Amino acid sequence: MTVDVAVVVDAQSIILIERAKPPFMDLQVLPGGHVEALESFEEAAVRELSEEIGLGAVPCHLRRLMVLDSPGRDPRGDKVSIVFVIEVLSEALQMMCAGSDAKRIIVRRIAEIKEAEVGFDHWRVIQQLQQERSES
Repeated sequence: MTVDVAVVVDAQSIILIERAKPPFMDLQVLPGGHVEALESFEEAAVRELSEEIGLGAVPCHLRRLMVLDSPGRDPRGDKVSIVFVIEVLSEALQMMCAGSDAKRIIVRRIAEIKEAEVGFDHWRVIQQLQQERSES
């Protein structure tokens, strides 16, 4: 099992990381990773945010968005991911730095992201966020 987190900045942008290693090296993906033994999904999401982008968070700030479970979604094997959303203000960007699997942190406007720029099946998350913003 894995977790991914859509970190939405000022309600219009999202933090993506440029992957430092395969699969999808050099593509933009959501921060996330594997759930460790005896760890809840929310705890894993908080840990991954800290490890990959240096964001301190607490589980109560996370909102479950979707489940990514399509066969073949990860070339390393069948993996199911629980996707969360956390909303932050742009001031939080000053404290963030790339770590773990992240080569660098990228802040993108949600409406401007294209499918070919995103690794794994994280495009589905971007589409959902785009739809939510167009409905509000």
